[in-house]
Amino acid sequence: MNNKMFDAFETIAIVPARSGSKGLPGKNFKNFNDRPLFLHAIDQALRICDCCIFSSDNLDALVKAGDRSNVYIHKRTGSLVEDNSPIDATLRDIIECFNIENKTLILLQPTSPLRLDSSINEAINKFNGGNFDLVMGVTETNNSILKYGFVSNDSFTAVSDPKYCFANRQSLPKIFKPNGSIFVFDSSWLISHGSLATDNIGCIKMSVKESVDIDSHEDFIQAEKISRDQKIDYA
Repeated sequence: MNNKMFDAFETIAIVPARSGSKGLPGKNFKNFNDRPLFLHAIDQALRICDCCIFSSDNLDALVKAGDRSNVYIHKRTGSLVEDNSPIDATLRDIIECFNIENKTLILLQPTSPLRLDSSINEAINKFNGGNFDLVMGVTETNNSILKYGFVSNDSFTAVSDPKYCFANRQSLPKIFKPNGSIFVFDSSWLISHGSLATDNIGCIKMSVKESVDIDSHEDFIQAEKISRDQKIDYA
């Protein structure tokens, strides 16, 4: 497919939704507030980005997504739908299938339904600053991991500075983890680099509630409760 169809677009969202899931079967297609999770992500993408590419092996979902304007369909097959299929491979296949060059891509996982539009815009703006290969959403997490280490035979090697192993938890620095909800990068950079892994990552801080990632039934119930109780306007 010729990339001229994307010439007028500056930002392209990618929403991936594979059928297989061990933690919560069919999680990407479950109704959240009376609408499938993947449609929440697509509609959010269209509020912010110039267009959206929906990637899935679920034929019914592909048909539903294809009914929306500015949504392009990428059918996943073969090695791209296995349990251990890396997202990098799917992204490279999308970029190559649509021949997308030098475009800002925004990866939005359907399993983050509490993600705010403002957070996506913040991530795009930070990426457009030109200082990072990739920008992603992060969430503060338990800093006791700084006390952890690797054991080989009878030797202990700290994951960070050994002094943290003997410090009070209250004196440890804050720790953040990727929350998986937002990734912004350039299409040509990913093709040339080969993967999302880089030592030049920018980030935006997101709240714990906004960062809920649905991977189990308990996660799903928690996300619905937060959405219902707080009546959040995610725009």
